[in-house]
Amino acid sequence: MEMAAITHLGNVRDNNEDAYYLDTEKGKLFAIADGMGGHNAGEVASKMAIEKMLAVFNNQPVDRVNIISIIRDVFEQASVEIDEMAKTDEHYDGMGTTLTLVFVDKDVLYIGHIGDSRAYMINSSGIKTMTRDHTLVSELVKNGTITEKEARKHPQKNVIMKAIGSGCKAIPDIHEVEIDEESVFIICSDGLTDLVDDLEIQETIKNSETLAMGLMVLKDLALERGGFDNVTIVAACIKTA
Repeated sequence: MEMAAITHLGNVRDNNEDAYYLDTEKGKLFAIADGMGGHNAGEVASKMAIEKMLAVFNNQPVDRVNIISIIRDVFEQASVEIDEMAKTDEHYDGMGTTLTLVFVDKDVLYIGHIGDSRAYMINSSGIKTMTRDHTLVSELVKNGTITEKEARKHPQKNVIMKAIGSGCKAIPDIHEVEIDEESVFIICSDGLTDLVDDLEIQETIKNSETLAMGLMVLKDLALERGGFDNVTIVAACIKTA
């Protein structure tokens, strides 16, 4: 399985609040967490979410019988620990993080998601967004208050409505996806999707010799257009049996 990952501070931020994981040994699990909060709180929250995910997954055998409950446990336990940590230091007050993870079981993928770090699937049918942004503007688009085009430049486009930590109930969206052809799965932070649209992501991946080269091009596009946030992308090419 071809896999790749890239992360960059961006052109504006002083620290990288994104954290990611890519299981290069077994090709089973990959994820991105994009932290939020003042001081270094976002960086702390995202790191804690990834660490808790690994602890939960490594604590027991994972199969199709228990995978859904395992994903729920990741989000619930990470949220509790982040909220507890936030009480120990005033700099961490209100900290939280997004988390989007993908677990691969042969030709079936399981996606767990909270926040606005998106998962995409790219194959012969094009590009498909596999997650729903838990943001204010996403709700405004859903109820018809604003258009998709207006959402991209809305002054409150980065207001998160659902996260791990921040006192939120961390109930994730969980999707089961069957793969019937070779597909590339991508998870990325909003540092990419705020500046690079879905079609550009699709065309870049399809026209690149390797996933690593494609991710480099996507990262550079985001930086050229301002790089206002951290940019993190992980990708895996999933082949059917």
